[in-house]
Amino acid sequence: MSQALLVLAFFAVSLPLSARLGGYLQYRDIVAAKNYCERLVPLLEEHRRRRGSYPMRIEELQPAPPPPPRHLRHGDYYRSNGQQFDFFVVNNGSFLEYYTFDSTRREWKTWT
Repeated sequence: MSQALLVLAFFAVSLPLSARLGGYLQYRDIVAAKNYCERLVPLLEEHRRRRGSYPMRIEELQPAPPPPPRHLRHGDYYRSNGQQFDFFVVNNGSFLEYYTFDSTRREWKTWT
């Protein structure tokens, strides 16, 4: 068997496997990001109870929350106007798919 045929066979077998693994890892990262955001909700509510409004930036929370999972390390996952807040999680494995959590509805919405 020629070397070129072996390389072609390797790619033919490994490409679907790596795509499937990548999809699984992306899904796992999104679930971890959403769970992390949901764990912040009680801290945000406590902040609002003590100070009268939600923090404008997540870094203003005291005590400081645990570090975010790797999917959220870009730092642009929380938005607030003081009266309500949103979490924003992007699916990097999909074109223009993202998830938002609205503090008024308390649920995730998928946008595609």
